[in-house]
Parts: sequence; structure tokens; C-alpha cells
Amino acid sequence: MSHLPGNASANDGYTKRPTDSIKQAQKEARHAHLPPVTKSGSASSSSTPPDPPTKEQNKLVKTLKRILGPVWTPTQAWIKRCSSWAQMKPILRSALLAWICYIFLLIDPVERMMGQASFLILIGALISPAELPLAMTIEREIFNLGLVALAWAWSCLGLKLANLARDHPLNRNEVDLSQVYQGAYLEARSSAVLAAFLALGSAFFLYIKVAIGPSPYLFGSIFAAILVTIAATTGVLFPFPLYTIGQAVMVPLAIKAGLAIFLSAVFFPKSVNSLHVERLVQLLGHVRGAVEQQQDLFKQHPDRPDYDFDAVHKQVAVAEAAIAPLQGASRLLQREVSFGLLSGEDLNTLQEAAVSLISPSDGWCFYYSMIRMDMKSEHFPGTPAPSRPISRVGTPMSSRPPSPDSPSGRSTSLHEERTTDNHTNDAGSRFSAVFRPHKQHILPLAHVAAGVRARRRKTASTVPVATFESLRFARVEAHLHTREADRHTVRVHQLLGEANGDLMQACGEALDEILSLLKTINSSRFTLFRLWLLRHFGGGEPKLPHSNSQATAEKGEPETVRKAIEFHREKVERVLKAFQQDSRHLVDRCFLGPGGEATTSADQAAVPSEPGLEERPHRYLYQAYIHQFHTIGFAKRLLGLLELLEKMDITERPARFWFPSLPHLMDMSLFGSSIGHPDEHADDEDTTKVEGTSDAHVYRGQQTKKRDPEALEPSNWLQKVGKRLDEIARIPFRGNILFSIKAGFLILLVSLPTYFKSSAAFAYKERAVWVLIMCQLTLMRWRGETIFGLFSRIVTTFAGCCVGLVLWYIGTGGSGIGNSYALAAVFGVAAVPLAAWRLQGPAPPISLIIMTVTVGLVLGYSIKDSRDPAASSVGWGWDVGWRRLVGVIIGVTAAGLWSLLPPSRTIRSYTRSLSATTIAKLGEIYTIVMTSAANPSKETLAEASKNLLATRAKLRRLATISGHASYEVGLRGPWPKEQYARLNVTQMEIAKLLSHLVLAIERLKQSKRPELMRKTRFLDTVFLGDCISIFYMTSSALRSAMPLPQLTAAPLVHRFLLLEGDLAGQESWRAEHRVHRPEDQDTFGFPKHFGRELLEDEVFMTLAVAMTTSFGILLRLDRLMVCTKELVGEAYPVGAGSYLYSPLAQAHLPEEDRLHM
Repeated sequence: MSHLPGNASANDGYTKRPTDSIKQAQKEARHAHLPPVTKSGSASSSSTPPDPPTKEQNKLVKTLKRILGPVWTPTQAWIKRCSSWAQMKPILRSALLAWICYIFLLIDPVERMMGQASFLILIGALISPAELPLAMTIEREIFNLGLVALAWAWSCLGLKLANLARDHPLNRNEVDLSQVYQGAYLEARSSAVLAAFLALGSAFFLYIKVAIGPSPYLFGSIFAAILVTIAATTGVLFPFPLYTIGQAVMVPLAIKAGLAIFLSAVFFPKSVNSLHVERLVQLLGHVRGAVEQQQDLFKQHPDRPDYDFDAVHKQVAVAEAAIAPLQGASRLLQREVSFGLLSGEDLNTLQEAAVSLISPSDGWCFYYSMIRMDMKSEHFPGTPAPSRPISRVGTPMSSRPPSPDSPSGRSTSLHEERTTDNHTNDAGSRFSAVFRPHKQHILPLAHVAAGVRARRRKTASTVPVATFESLRFARVEAHLHTREADRHTVRVHQLLGEANGDLMQACGEALDEILSLLKTINSSRFTLFRLWLLRHFGGGEPKLPHSNSQATAEKGEPETVRKAIEFHREKVERVLKAFQQDSRHLVDRCFLGPGGEATTSADQAAVPSEPGLEERPHRYLYQAYIHQFHTIGFAKRLLGLLELLEKMDITERPARFWFPSLPHLMDMSLFGSSIGHPDEHADDEDTTKVEGTSDAHVYRGQQTKKRDPEALEPSNWLQKVGKRLDEIARIPFRGNILFSIKAGFLILLVSLPTYFKSSAAFAYKERAVWVLIMCQLTLMRWRGETIFGLFSRIVTTFAGCCVGLVLWYIGTGGSGIGNSYALAAVFGVAAVPLAAWRLQGPAPPISLIIMTVTVGLVLGYSIKDSRDPAASSVGWGWDVGWRRLVGVIIGVTAAGLWSLLPPSRTIRSYTRSLSATTIAKLGEIYTIVMTSAANPSKETLAEASKNLLATRAKLRRLATISGHASYEVGLRGPWPKEQYARLNVTQMEIAKLLSHLVLAIERLKQSKRPELMRKTRFLDTVFLGDCISIFYMTSSALRSAMPLPQLTAAPLVHRFLLLEGDLAGQESWRAEHRVHRPEDQDTFGFPKHFGRELLEDEVFMTLAVAMTTSFGILLRLDRLMVCTKELVGEAYPVGAGSYLYSPLAQAHLPEEDRLHM
């Protein structure tokens, strides 16, 4: 690209190279360390500078940072999280619950009343604390006790049948209790019955745990499994049915449940309504942060080394992650009794409006990712294709949209170092980097040829993949962004900031007002409740000071609040209108001449303030359109939220009681939903579906239907019955059921020592029940998670034993049983940090639970055995601690070894299968969006948006669980972690871009949607079929672990650009499906020369955004194919050398290589 002569200095601030900025920053840094200059001109020497640290000191500091850094950083974040009052209230409530339960253990009559397992009251308080709102606490405790009661009933049935199977059943008064725990009354048949009941009961409750996942059933299933374990291993010792074993578990947990409900109602009480408002504020707060970050970013130049391109993305990512907890809280909004100004229905409406802001906010991230790749990537020196407003008529590719994150807008430094993830010469890693996220780039075609020649000379250890895609994409490489074009990005970025500055400020101020209103919406509920009582039972309206009136107590003056909402709504409307009509065209005008038409050579002298105008490609205008489009969409949706608050008229609404809605109260499906709390951790997920999405035929009128390739549709009742029986026969072989059966066998094998006379006394004395419980808690469907649990439980159990022993010996003075008051005081002080660790600790939830439960076990057992010892008591303090640690080590080791035996699934296979499922779901959504663009359906687009959110949540979950794959030992070779990470990122980007495309389609008028489909070639059935084939082929290849053909429909980008010239004429598919453009249109059907009327048309901007987004989707489909080929490889070879016979390849090869071909 050339510069306008004489105008290079007119825009120095915007054309400065990043290297120049770095040199200037280094120069300033050097001057910053110089001593200050005095009036005499000499450097100040009033104080002697301190001696620099020695080499040994520096080494010590580095060592300490390396050792303590991984510990101190999360600990500091944990302390910061717990320091806020909002987080401290549930911590204090949970600490008070644990302390009261601990005191009940110290009161001898209460402890004896609770029974032999009285310590479970403290264990229950630590596993299931009182951190949730009242309605959630009631629901969880009901399910806890309900499942425990079911386990008790199951145990009673097993005890009865075991007693019937005995050869010599005895009455209670005929039994010598001193011989019971020695195994004197064990019999083979009764032991077999109870062992079977233990295995079946454990399998059932573990199935509930993994099948339903994060739900109110989670802790209840754990408590139920514990009860079955205790009843089956203890009841077998008695020669009569000891039905009260279940009572020993039920009573402590019931007392704990009552205390939790009581404290949730009276001690810092909280409603689901209030929790929902808090989470809504968190989501909107991060959206406000994204707006604020942009106001700062637009004041900076993107060529600065410290420019943070990810600042907006970080805020939006956190806001999107807040959607799941928000939706979890909304589950019980209309199923509780609450008092306030807003009903559950009102909050659900506000939630929908707030969540709708995420999609346009993510569009901003799309813009910053594009300019980041332009500014931060190393580019191959060269001149891009003449995509500029003054291009000659007929010039190929005179105007093209940018790639969404501009991976097509970058090439490779000749000196860039590249390594493959599997330490092989993978051509997919070397040649197809343009299809990848982050900072990976393609090699020039000459280097591809050099690689081919090199492989001719030596035998490679592996066969390269994606060579064809890389060579085909070389045609697009000629249109890449170069370093000389950085000044265009900087200039357009500056103009964009000037254009939308007022709108960004107005939106930020409106969000501040909304946040201020929501933060105080429930802050004065007690005052409002007092007003309500006086109004209904006090004989009339209360005479309160003005400052204590309802509206003032809640939100300030009603007129002030109403006017503030109205003011901000009108301001956003006014600024948005001005932005659409005038401000946004500040960017457009830099692509126009003085007369409002495309610049010509004669115009260059008349526009001296725009250096380089003659070579500014249209792609930079399209980049600005991306941001402007999503800014307009964001402002409109924000207006909808403001209008919604106005319509609710909160300032005039009286506070009242809101009662449950009967339809929601009877909706049983809501009981299986997540409550959105981090403790409700799903052990496993189904790899064949994406939760929260609808199948295609549900909202497409059943246009397609799956068929059985081995049988036609049933034609009579016998065949229908046979088909149903076949489906039932397949149920036991599903993943969760196979896992539960395997878990039942593990519990059966580990429990065998308790059913033999020779080992029963030892097993009972040494607390073998802890081994069984730890097996139940550790074993998971995926081998990697089980191995991770093995190590984490050993570490956390050791830490819990240490803390428990310290607390016990401090309370007892170092020996003896200690004083009740001293023990209560010590635990009262420790309860708060324990609760803070349990609720907000910097570790996985299950690790936090194991540590705090271990502390409770050491203290609870020590109190029980020291004050009310049983025949099987082992002591207290150290005697309990080391047995707990040994029992955990044995239990988790057994679970870890058992997880290696078949049927066993690894996180590796889980990641592969789930990736195939999410790709298939994205393909399904893609077809829905394309169909909706041609045949409009607002409901279908809304359903597609919902499915996209659910798919993105599934992908985030997949990225999290894949981290445990490193715990799986791969004898076949290392796991391709980075390849799967790239695959996950590519899918996430496709999902986001599909959301952006939905926004563009919704914005377009119905008459313009067919035009979009024609321009994007998505009405071309051949091209659309190729796009769908990418989804299908990659999904099927991953699911079956079969290689992909070496020649596929990819790359789609090369075809999407409709390249003209000799190359296009030689391609068979081009001859049949070419779209012919008039000479005054580019390959996208846009005019090669922009006029003022066209640029002022918002429909043109929407079309350009849709085209750019479509280009981004196709680019990522090409990348999806390359990522999949890196994992599964290629088949049906045609020979890499055959690629080089194409005119394109030969044009890039050196002359000596062309002679040899």
C-alpha cells in the first residue's frame, strides 16, 4: 500500500507502528529511572539510593514467589470474596448452624436422645449448610429427609428378609450384646441378603446422584447411601431385625434440618426473590463494566503495546457465566411466599430483558477480536488485494468483508517458531494455522512446497493433514491485512470512538440508574413489612416521618425515581436516534469524497486530512459496522429494559405478599433443575444430548425423522411391542445405569470383611464403614474424575484431620475429654472460618466438603466416644484422626483401581463424544437459522437463541471437565489436549457468531432477507449442503473415531468469496453454480463504489454485518474441519503432489519446482 505524498505527518498519532510505540515506551521507562533534576541542573543527591538486592536475595524472592504464589493468590481471592457483607451473611448463618449442632453434641441428654450416630448432626450441618434462601432450604431439607426415609424403609425391608433367612433367629432379650460386635451371631444367608440390599441400595442412590446431577436431590442421595451402608453393615451383626438403626441416622439429620430452616427464617433471612435480584445485579454490573471498559479503550490507540483487547471480553464472559445461577434462582420465584414490591413473574420478565443484553455485548468482543488479530499478529510482508473504494471496475475482490476475528487477516512471520502438540510434523499444525484461533498463522505457499520437497527427501514419522485446505486458502492469503494497513484500523477505531461516545455514555448512565434501583429494591423489607402491619392491623395508615415513607424507605422520592427512569429512557432514545441519523456516519465519511461519492484520484488533493484514503479497503468499514450494529442493538434492548421498569411503575406499587403460583407449584419438572449453586456439582453428564435444548423436529414441524436402518416402521401390534421391548432391553446398557451397577459391585466387594466372622469385629472396630462411604463418594463415571478425586480426597482429608486435631486438643487442654465450655468456645471461634472455607473456599466443592466433614468427624466422634462410649468406641483425638485418614486412603484407592476395570469410560472418550454431540447440535441450529432467514419465524429464531445459550453452557462445562483428563494415564500416548482446546474454542465461536447472525436476521426486513440469502449463497442448495456436510462429517468422525476424507467440501471460504478469473473457470463446481455479478458489484453483490445514500442506509449496514458474520461462520467451519482432521486423521488419499498441478499452486512455486512437475 502506498501513502499519500505530503500527508504522512497529518496522522502520525494513528499511523505509528507498534514497534515504534514499544521503543518510545522503553525510552520513557529509561528516563523514568533517572534521578530528579534540581534547579542548578544537576541530579538530586540528597539521599543515597539503597543498595540493590544481591543475587542470593533475588533468588530467594523468586523461590518464595514460585512456592507461595499458587497458594497465596487463590487464598487472597477467597478472603476478598468473604469480606463483603452479602457473602458474610450466609457464612455467619451456616457457622451458627454448625455451632448449635456442636453444642447439642456437648449436652449429654440431647446427645443420648439422638442415638448412636449423634455426630451426624454436625456432619449434616457441614455437608448441607444453611446458606440458601428459605424456600431453597426447605426444599433441600425435604428432599434430604425424604430420601433418607426411603433408604430407611429399604434397610428395614432388608433387615426383615435377612432375619427370615436366619437359621437361628433370637429375641432381643436372648442376645448377649457384648458378643454382638464380635460377630458371634453372623450367618451366611442373612449376610448374603443384607450384602445384596447394600449393593442394590447403593447403586440406586448413586444412580440418582449422577443421573439427576446438580439438583436438590444431590445431598439427599449422599445421606441415603450413608444410611444404607450403616444399616447393612451394622444390622447384620444382630440376630434380630434392628429397625432403629435408621432412626439413629434420621433423628440427627431431622434436627439439623429443623435448625437450618429456623435459622434461614430468622437469622439474616433471605428470599429467592432477593437472591434473584442480587444475581440480576451481578449480571448487569458486568455488562455495565463492558460499557465502561469501551469508553476507556476508545480513548487509546490500538497500536499501543498495553492496549487490552480482551478487557471487554472478560466482562462479557463473566456476565454470561452469571446467567446459569440467575436462571437457577428463578426456578423457585413463583413457588415461595415472599414480601416485597416485585413478584416472581415481574423478576422473570426482567431476567429475560437483562439476558438479552448479552448477545449484542458479545458482538463488541467480536469487533475487538478482529482488530486484535490485525494489530497484534505478525504479518508476511506484502500488499493485500486492491479492496478499496477507488478500485477499478472489474478488479477481482475489490471489496470484501473482514473475517470476524481476522484470522484471514494475518499471515506468518518467516521466523515464527512453531511446534506441534504431538511432537510431529503435522501439516495440519503447520499449513492450516489460518483456520485456528489465537495467534497462529499460515505459511506462504512457497514454504508449503518446500515442505513437500523436504518430505520427499526423508520419511516422516506421521502423515500431515489438511494440506489441501491450506493450499486452497492460499488464494485468500493475497487479501490479508498487512502491517502497513494498521493505520487504517487505528484511524477507523478513533472515528468509531468519537461517533459512539455519547451513546456509550448514555447507556452507561442508564445502567447505573437501573443498578441503583435494583440494589435497593429489597433493602427496606422490614420497614415495608412494618408499614404493612400498621396499615392492616394498626387501625389505619401509619403516621411516619417522610423519610420513612414506603417509597422513600425503598428507593427515595417516587417522583425522583420515576423521573430518573424516564429521563434516562428519553436520553437513550434521543442519543440513539442522533447516532443512527448522524453520528455513526462519522466513520462512513472517511470512505467518501467531498461530493459524497467514492473518492477518485482528483479527490485526493481535496481531502488532505485523510492520508492513505485512496487505499483504505472496505473491510475496515465493515469492522466498524460490526461494532455499530451491536451498539444499536444493545441500546434498543436497554430501552426495552427501561420501558419495562416504567411499565411496572415500582414507585407507586405497594409492597405486598406474593404467594406461589399453582401451575408452577405443581410443575414436577422444576424439581430436577439446578438451583445454580456451586455446591450442586454434577459428577457426570449425558454425552448424547445438550441439556436445555429442543430437538429440531420439535420446532420445525417434524420435517425430518430418524429411521432404523435394520427395520422398517412397525406395521402391526406385535412389531410395536417388539420395538418397545428392544428399547427396554437397551436401558441397562446406558452409561449411568452401567455405572451404578459397577458401583454396587464395588460396594459389595469392599463390604465383604464385615460379613465374615473372622473379620467382622475388626472391620467394625476400625470404622470400615468410612471406607465404604468414601468408595461411594469417590467413584464417578469418568476415570479421570475418579483419579482426581483420589488425590484430592487424600490431601483434603489430611488437612481436615490436622485442623480437627488442633481444635480438639486446644479445647481439651492437650489431654483428656476436656471441658464442654472450652470445646464450645473453641469451635465457636473456628466455625466462621470453617463455614467460609466450606462455602467460598478456593477449591472444587467436593474437596471443600471432604475437608470440613473430616473436621466434623474428628470432633464429633471424639465427643461421642469420650462422653458416651459404646462397645465399639476407639477413643478420641488422634485415635479417630488416623483411622479416618487410613479409611479414606483405602476407600479412594479401591475406587481408583475399580475405575480402571471395564465397563469404564475416560474423560478422553467423554470429551470426544460430547464434542461430537455439540457439533451436531450446532449444525442443527445452523439449519434452523438458515431456514428462518428464508422463511421467517420469530418463534423459531427465539428457540434457536435459547438453544445456542444452552450449547455454550455445555461447551463451558466440557472445557472445565476436560482439565481432569491429565489424571488419566495414557499408555497409547499423550492426550491431544491443545487440539481439543482449539476444537472447543472453535465451537464456542461458531455458537456466538450464530447468535450474532440471528440478531442480524431479526433486524432485517422480510423483503431484504432473501437478498441476504442470495448474497451469502445460502440459497444455493449445493453450497448449503456443503456447509451442513461439515457439521455432519466432523461430528460423525469424532463419534466413530474414523478418519475424514482428504478431499472434503472445505475450505468453504474460498468458495464463499466467489473468486473470479481463470482459476474459477477451471473448477467444475464453479461452472454450474457460479453467481454472476454486474461489473459495478463486488463478489458480495455490494457496489464497488460507495455513495452517501448507500452508506446512510441502515439496511446496508445490517446486510454488511450479516455478510461479515456469515464469512466468520464459514471460516470457523473450515477451521472445524482442520481441528477434527488433526484429531482423527485423513483417509481416501489423493496425493499431496496432485494439488500442485493447479494453476494457483504453480503460480506460487519457484521456477525450478515447476520444471520438475
